[in-house]
Amino acid sequence: MKPPLFPLALAALCLAPALSPLAARPAVPLYCDMASYAPLELAWSLNSELRQVANVFPHPVLPRRALLPTGVGLYSTDDGGRTWNAIPQASADKVGAIQRVAFHPVEAGTFYLASRTKGIWVTSDGGKSFRQAGSATGGMAAD
Repeated sequence: MKPPLFPLALAALCLAPALSPLAARPAVPLYCDMASYAPLELAWSLNSELRQVANVFPHPVLPRRALLPTGVGLYSTDDGGRTWNAIPQASADKVGAIQRVAFHPVEAGTFYLASRTKGIWVTSDGGKSFRQAGSATGGMAAD
């Protein structure tokens, strides 16, 4: 069965409950639900560059890929956590402090970021560029 398309309204449900008045309704089975992830293949080691880690968001299909929001921006790994690379276009100055990440269910290079202060951002090229998909000033209920 082909996964459903990932419209922005559903992304808001997944990204942060405060972003949608529908959050009180039963959960929609999106790919940000931890129960739907494949077994993780992440290994952890101390890295002094990674500070103020907020969360870890493993990719739902690629078990060695994960995204790691920190106080200064977003980091990614494709080797199970042995190395973490900064995503310069997702720095806290540009997209805000990242609270949630949601992956597109079909396109591996597409994911959404929810920021507390600067809205929702989307990339379709694996993080090389981002565009703002919504904000409070653009009509969203909350940032």
